[in-house]
Amino acid sequence: MAGNPPIGRPIPGVTAVIVDDECRVLPRGAVGKLLIAGPTLADGYLVMRPPRRRRS
Repeated sequence: MAGNPPIGRPIPGVTAVIVDDECRVLPRGAVGKLLIAGPTLADGYLVMRPPRRRRS
């Protein structure tokens, strides 16, 4: 996809910013990494936990 792909806006309570390799927030339009934070992110997303075993 050429140009700037539309990604929309974060939902209420969620923060989305673009950061550099040092995690410094970059200005609008800059190229970097997308950093998303908020209570709606899944538990264990950052630190992946092994799946729970199903009890029978």
